[in-house]
Amino acid sequence: MPRLIILLLLLPASLKAQVEAPWNPDGNGDGCITTADLIMLLGVFSLCPEPPTVDCPETDAFSCTDTVYFDGYGYPTVLIGDQCWFAENLRSEVYRNGDAIPAGLDDNAWEMTTVGAVTVYGADGSGCESASPDFDACDESLSAASFGRLYNWHAVDDERGLCPIGWHVPDGGEWTALEGFFTGQGFIGTAGTALKSASGWMDGGNGTDDFGFSGLPGGFRSNSDGGFSAAGSGGFWWSASASGSDGTSRILYHNFSTILPFSNDPRRGFSVRCIRDD
Repeated sequence: MPRLIILLLLLPASLKAQVEAPWNPDGNGDGCITTADLIMLLGVFSLCPEPPTVDCPETDAFSCTDTVYFDGYGYPTVLIGDQCWFAENLRSEVYRNGDAIPAGLDDNAWEMTTVGAVTVYGADGSGCESASPDFDACDESLSAASFGRLYNWHAVDDERGLCPIGWHVPDGGEWTALEGFFTGQGFIGTAGTALKSASGWMDGGNGTDDFGFSGLPGGFRSNSDGGFSAAGSGGFWWSASASGSDGTSRILYHNFSTILPFSNDPRRGFSVRCIRDD
């Protein structure tokens, strides 16, 4: 121990020469390479100047059309105009911070809740209607795989956020901008047809899916009785904008070619798309 203390005391006097001269593993020149030499070597490293601080610009390697992973699922993305959208409906069961969104609510609980809630078309409720031409949408495993999940507007409005970091539920202005882009591309009065998927809609009401939005008729869950309706005939998506005590939405129907804006009771269960932050 005394020898180690002496070596440590001698370090300041010997380090300058060690830094200026070519490196010699026998730092103390005693003819032996021991832990004392290692201590001196570490001391030399400690004298090296700190690297300069450089303010590097933020970089973002993400490119729209990349897959975004959230809550164990990978979402394809699509660039429409200057907006980057999820190309599928959200299906997460958690908020952005990992908190679980209340699920498994029966009809009465769904009707009465004033907080965020999530469900799958055909699950939890007693009433279910399916007009899907491709499968029984009241089979919750099939509807979840195709349509994603349904959320009430309380979940949309929750400060914890439904979408992953860097993404959010589009507000009314962003939905309007999307429709404006379609109009600018010549889809005057037919933006809804261009948004709808090319299959899955009843009575031949399929769309042309010109830009990859792939809007499916995922139906909704009622705020009045908790039942499920309109799968196959209508697609319902929340907007983040409020209208008084209601939430606002955009709706596509099998027999309409336009995008329909509505205000809805916040207890209704609609689909959600995420859009990338500016």
